Amino acid sequence: HIDRLKEHFSPIPGFKATYKLTIDNKNVAIMVSGGDLDIKKENISKADVELNLADEVMNEITAGRMTFQRAFMGGSMTMKGDFAQMRSLDEIFTFM
Repeated sequence: HIDRLKEHFSPIPGFKATYKLTIDNKNVAIMVSGGDLDIKKENISKADVELNLADEVMNEITAGRMTFQRAFMGGSMTMKGDFAQMRSLDEIFTFM
């Protein structure tokens, strides 16, 4: 998933956020600062948004068949943190 995220990164000037994704109990940290993107397979203690989803849901998102927001609204993904920053994932990672 990391390579797909990097390929589809669409920076927003001045946007800054930290995301913690737990995909089938594996952690991925995403740090965005303007045009800079850092993605690591690691657990971070502090994030603006924490997402928990299944690998199959992440596959649907990275294939462009679902958005992060639709996954959350449909109950396929749980979220803690800033809802507006979660919605921004669909703007900074353009799979559609």
